[in-house]
Amino acid sequence: MRRILPTGAKSQWQDASGRVQLVESSLHSGWFGNQVISIEKLTKARVAFVTRLGEGLIPDEHSVLQEGDVVHLLVTEDELKNVDAALKNPPGEKR
Repeated sequence: MRRILPTGAKSQWQDASGRVQLVESSLHSGWFGNQVISIEKLTKARVAFVTRLGEGLIPDEHSVLQEGDVVHLLVTEDELKNVDAALKNPPGEKR
């Protein structure tokens, strides 16, 4: 159901301190066609992997985001809201 009605970042794992989290996040359609690394350039998150068509892939510097991709990010607790907000908007759009 989450894949049908995405509701923002969902925590999948966190370190023992609770400071670093692995989160699953959907993207605004404006991100499609951009390189995966653009997420890292515009946020303080690291892309751990992407789920595409039900399969995980570890992106490289040439990977491009496609419609339906779900990104899995490593992000600090302090930056989670900012990263989530950035991904709900087209890249570079002021929030």
